[in-house]
Amino acid sequence: MVQMVKPTPRPSVSEFANKNRKLSRDDSKEHGNYRWERAPYQKDMMDVILTKGKRKYVAMLASQMGKSLVIMNLWLYLIRVRPCTILAMLPSIKDAKKFSKLRLRPFIRDNLTDVIKTSSKDGSTLLERHFPGGHLLLVGSNVASDLAAVTGNAAFVDEFDRCAKEAVNAAGDKEGDPLMLLWKHLANDPGAFVYVSGTPTIKGASPTEDLWERSNKMMYMLPCPECGKDQFMEKSRLRWEDAA
Repeated sequence: MVQMVKPTPRPSVSEFANKNRKLSRDDSKEHGNYRWERAPYQKDMMDVILTKGKRKYVAMLASQMGKSLVIMNLWLYLIRVRPCTILAMLPSIKDAKKFSKLRLRPFIRDNLTDVIKTSSKDGSTLLERHFPGGHLLLVGSNVASDLAAVTGNAAFVDEFDRCAKEAVNAAGDKEGDPLMLLWKHLANDPGAFVYVSGTPTIKGASPTEDLWERSNKMMYMLPCPECGKDQFMEKSRLRWEDAA
């Protein structure tokens, strides 16, 4: 009897993404069903978020390694499984509008048309999309008023190195670090978290690198092709065979 009434466990984000995420032809070279096995390092990037109970996460990757793809997989999971208010901060309002048109629109079309409508009748706009139990809001890091108006449960920052160092109000006055302003409005919710991703630019002057240096510094490991022991992938360990 106990077994009969035991609740069905929630799938992990990676399991859910493999089963439900459709990659759009518009913004993906490998359109169709998503499989984390094609890029194994993405699995932990998704699963660690909702299982470790932490409140701040940072992912530091090279360019074109699937940072935004992982973020949208997390959005899909939250919207479908754990509806809440989701905030996405991009470097500027211009970037947010471009992302909405080129990435978010096909993502919704191929994955969420049953819960997110394109009509403005429900209050949805280019930068704000409503769904049952919450909404997704896109903001620019340089606009202090957008950050100050935010209350939510989950915040995502993409391309952190390109984000503004100071958010500015309508009068042109600086109001502080956008990430700190964002966190200030999330911190009162004990279940809220912020996920920051970015590609480091100048070594020693990269905001993404600075956050990562202050984290637990988890790194993806690969098995050695000779002994099978897990190791970090470092440039000094790479070997090239001479061309025949």
